[in-house]
Amino acid sequence: MNFIFGIYGFHVTQPIVLDGLCSIKPRTSDHRQAEEWAKDSKTYHLTATIETHSIPNDFLFNLEAILSFIENRDVLILDAVKNNTSTELPLFI
Repeated sequence: MNFIFGIYGFHVTQPIVLDGLCSIKPRTSDHRQAEEWAKDSKTYHLTATIETHSIPNDFLFNLEAILSFIENRDVLILDAVKNNTSTELPLFI
């Protein structure tokens, strides 16, 4: 079963594959749009999804901390959707 997690507030425009763990797929490849969503100080916008078959227990916590450090602001990772679709993730929170 695939799991899909939502990433909110991370500026990304190209897919990222983490060797054997997961792939991060951006919501858009438009740099300006991704930057606008990531830098919005009033709302957390869905900027990417993580797709994986399985994930270690502390991986998401650590990834959220690393992405927050990179962005120098909070980045949130929303709980998994278990039916192989990202359409159930809210576009902003």
